[in-house]
Amino acid sequence: MNPNCARCGKIVYPTEKVNCLDKFWHKACFHCETCKMTLNMKNYKGYEKKPYCNAHYPKQSFTMVADTPENLRLKQQSELQSQIRYKEDFEKNKGKGFSVVADTPELQRIKKTQDQISNIKYHEEFEKSRMGPSGGEGGDMERRNSQDGANYRRPVEQHQPPPQVQPSSPGKEL
Repeated sequence: MNPNCARCGKIVYPTEKVNCLDKFWHKACFHCETCKMTLNMKNYKGYEKKPYCNAHYPKQSFTMVADTPENLRLKQQSELQSQIRYKEDFEKNKGKGFSVVADTPELQRIKKTQDQISNIKYHEEFEKSRMGPSGGEGGDMERRNSQDGANYRRPVEQHQPPPQVQPSSPGKEL
């Protein structure tokens, strides 16, 4: 027995049958719900068991996501990192003499980078390692000297002018 067409309800014979979206269609009845463009198996898109062309395929609206503990944590973390939130807190506390506003993530990153690059920080670490107990002092000193060689500057030697020669004849004055 031949099935009925999903669109027109008439009998669909095997020569003109299209089996798609769990239904049977006449080739001419298999068209877009919106613009009536005839579709085939290569260019259709199904939505709620109805055929649509690519241009008229309904956009799916997203549903609200439940507030799980993980989603709440991510939301709170995003708010803390928000530049807008930082600026609002800054403006609110602006005229109060001082403000306690946490550094923005960007400022924290810059501060960390500056600490790593800082010459003072480098010298503190160097002095700690130099003053601390070390087993192989001889090899250690050679390594330190070779490392320091790149940063070491020879003190500027002060040249004294050559002594002035006194005239040998006592009767002449200069």
